[in-house]
Amino acid sequence: MLTMGKFLIDQDKANHFVYGAIFCSIVSMFTSPITALILTAMLGIAKELWDISNNGTKEFVDFVWTTFGGTVSIIGELYEVFRIL
Repeated sequence: MLTMGKFLIDQDKANHFVYGAIFCSIVSMFTSPITALILTAMLGIAKELWDISNNGTKEFVDFVWTTFGGTVSIIGELYEVFRIL
């Protein structure tokens, strides 16, 4: 588990967050931010469906953390764009 102040984040959830952010950042270089976020959410859904079909640990919260990572990434990118303007 990762410790952030008083909060504990499970390593699996932290991985979902980071991979969602990285994926969304890369995809947003080639598409619009909303498209990148939708594709990130679809990636989270696909991962959970893969877990279901391969006897993995299926958790809705994993999807949420993946999408949240993408959302934070897009907010950061939009902040940089509008800060420059």
